[in-house]
Amino acid sequence: MVIGQEPASAPPGTVDRRTELQHLILARLPDDPDNSVRRSVAGNPHTPSGVLARLADDPDTSVRRSVAGNPHTPLPVLVRLADDPDHHVRITVAGNPATPMTALEQMAASLEAEHRQPEDQSCAQLRQDEPSH
Repeated sequence: MVIGQEPASAPPGTVDRRTELQHLILARLPDDPDNSVRRSVAGNPHTPSGVLARLADDPDTSVRRSVAGNPHTPLPVLVRLADDPDHHVRITVAGNPATPMTALEQMAASLEAEHRQPEDQSCAQLRQDEPSH
């Protein structure tokens, strides 16, 4: 049996009660001190969007990566994670089919600027080092 799926003989309303219970449990686990528990919650497709939004701010990179890869992560959260300081999180956001094109374009522009910046700094340093005539 798959979590969240009831056998054909389940009484009416059982699925709703189980879904509600599952959401209640998932809503409490983001505070767990064990990062593997938080990572599992972040990757669970049944995790409520509000919990995913909270986990997107987790100090553990692997938890944020799980949020970034969850296909049910809300779009505003994916957009926010597109600017995450960790490149693994950003790569995971880029691979999430739910990531909006605007976030992907923003990521591409940011990456281009990052790669251009060291070159610009090198050119400026060379100009300063040139002897004046």
